[in-house]
Order: sequence, then structure tokens, then C-alpha cells
Amino acid sequence: MLFGVTHILNALSGQNAVDTTIQIVYSLAVGLSLALLMVKNRNIVPLILFHFVHNLIQFLGNERTAIGPDLLSIAILAVHCVWLGMSLRKGKATA
Repeated sequence: MLFGVTHILNALSGQNAVDTTIQIVYSLAVGLSLALLMVKNRNIVPLILFHFVHNLIQFLGNERTAIGPDLLSIAILAVHCVWLGMSLRKGKATA
């Protein structure tokens, strides 16, 4: 949550409110997804690799102005979080 909230600082540097909000929501979704994966798999190495590849793609990618791909990414992450949460609950029920 702290990682997502720190993106509020981008608004202080002049970034518009829509882009800042999308960054915050996206960061929260990625963080939640990675946290759930850590709880489920108890292994941090895949999370580190994901974060490295994600940052590399962001670094090498072109600047975009379209909001559609960002919203699609957030939706996919949200579905992934729900799926992980449900699978964790099923695991607790059988344990």
C-alpha cells in the first residue's frame, strides 16, 4: 500500500490527476497480486523476476498517451487478485 501511495508524489511534480490516479491503482494492484503470490507460493524469487521484467519493459517501452491499455492491465490484475484470493481460501478450507 505504501508503494502505491508514494505515487501521489508524482502529482506534486506536475503530473495530471488522471495519470497519477491510474499509477496509484496500478501500483496497488501489482502489489496486492505479488503479495498474494508470495503468500500462496512462499517463494520470493518469482516476484523478484516479475518485478525486474516489468520494470525493464516499462523502461524500454515507448511513451503512450492512450488510457485503454492501462485500464486493461488493471482489470487483468484485479481478476488475478480475486483468483489468488479464492485459491488461498480454498487452501485454508482443506487444511
